[in-house]
Amino acid sequence: MAARVPLPQGYSLEWSGKYENMLRGARAPQAGDPGTLVTIFLLLYANLRSLARAGLVLLAVPFSAIGAVWLMWGLDYNVSIAPGWA
Repeated sequence: MAARVPLPQGYSLEWSGKYENMLRGARAPQAGDPGTLVTIFLLLYANLRSLARAGLVLLAVPFSAIGAVWLMWGLDYNVSIAPGWA
């Protein structure tokens, strides 16, 4: 390929695929998940002024995640980098 496509000095070509993108994408969301949940909890608490109500709303998160996985399975989605966590 280097013989057919002359590149300026300092440039290079690298072949990559879906698997490499999937690995890169799977690493990224894991770092922000706990901070995101804490921020959401604080915003809920600020709005509702109740720890119990804010906690009750956050209890819906695992159930909605299960529902999302079932929906993707039921619709026969091709799980790729787009859904991210699956």
